[in-house]
Amino acid sequence: MASSVAFYLLLHQPLRFRIPLDASSKNMPNTAKEWQRHLFDDVLNARYFKGIAERSYVPMLSLIEELIGRDFHCNLGLSWTFWEQAQAFGEPLLSLLIRVLRHPNIEIIGVEPYHSLLPLIDPHMFQRRMRWMREKMQQTFQKSVCITDTTEMFYSDQIYWSLALAGFDAMLVDGRPNTVGAQGPTGIYNGPGPLAIIPRHWSLSDDVGYRFSNRSWDRYPLYAPDYAQWLTDAPGAVAMVGWDFETFGEHHRKETGIFAFMRQLKEELDARAVPTVRLSTRLNGPRAGILTPPLRPLTWAGTGDLNFFLGNRRQWELYQHMQSVYHKARLTERAGYIDVALRLMQSDHLHMLHWYDAQGPEADVSMYFTPGEWWAQGRDAIIAGLNQVFEVFSHGLDEPLLQRLSPTKTPRSHP
Repeated sequence: MASSVAFYLLLHQPLRFRIPLDASSKNMPNTAKEWQRHLFDDVLNARYFKGIAERSYVPMLSLIEELIGRDFHCNLGLSWTFWEQAQAFGEPLLSLLIRVLRHPNIEIIGVEPYHSLLPLIDPHMFQRRMRWMREKMQQTFQKSVCITDTTEMFYSDQIYWSLALAGFDAMLVDGRPNTVGAQGPTGIYNGPGPLAIIPRHWSLSDDVGYRFSNRSWDRYPLYAPDYAQWLTDAPGAVAMVGWDFETFGEHHRKETGIFAFMRQLKEELDARAVPTVRLSTRLNGPRAGILTPPLRPLTWAGTGDLNFFLGNRRQWELYQHMQSVYHKARLTERAGYIDVALRLMQSDHLHMLHWYDAQGPEADVSMYFTPGEWWAQGRDAIIAGLNQVFEVFSHGLDEPLLQRLSPTKTPRSHP
């Protein structure tokens, strides 16, 4: 029987590309900041963020603020790209978000700042970025960050040791059978080093994340008393369930009853004397066992492995572009250009290509996340447009590299 429940919600919105790009040489950017404005579609991103903020972020954060006034505890992660867009969006979201994140009942879970594939590509830079994220969270929200879920709960032996060396106390992973085995997805585990491993209860999370409004599900409709009992019956010290924040209001709209469900769920857990907790408060408790991180990376996305991001040739091609452009940007030794390359590595860009040569629910989700404005251009144009982004930026990196080769040359610009 679970002695406590931990809720984890991830706040992230990607920076969508401008497709097609204006690739004429006369309009090429001169600085890293100009490149960011050139490659990413600020108007499109603002439009998507506004709609989701109204349907999900504001109402769900308002509900969380209401519940934490009644001894509710929650764990929230946010990417830096989400925070940047929230600042641009402004009120009423911004002040609400700050109030909630600074509340003592909220644990901030660290995520890779741009929700990128960096953990797979460069472990040394990954450590630097995670330390940077921790400092930024401390400065912005006056909260220390000791637990992380990286990107999409990426989990491997390399990532485990990278996070341990970066000074974190625990990492979140998806608690599927191939991760936790017969030991089960409830509790806090030891790893091979000092970093603890906290599995997300995969099936109980997906009962809400994927199945809540699915009328063909044999447990539909899901009521708060039933779900509270399922959480209570999970064996172990802490049952951790986690979702994308957009689960509430965007993936499952208000009309499905998702907000009322969460409000009542707190009452049902109280009635069963099962507290909600911040995960850091359970790190000194008993451990459920020992887990050995896999050599092959796992994730909470799709079927649990990297096939969700790299399962077709178009995804693999784009992934190779990401690596090439990133390493080329590193050669410039210019922080601004490296930052643009890191933004180009957001996992969302590969998520949006999962539909290629695929069918079924996962492909449908991928198509849903691909901007509707792109579909008017056609499949082939989407693929060409994504590749063009990397080709154009790669060509643009030639100039700062030439400046490194000819240090006495008057630079055209400075990032």
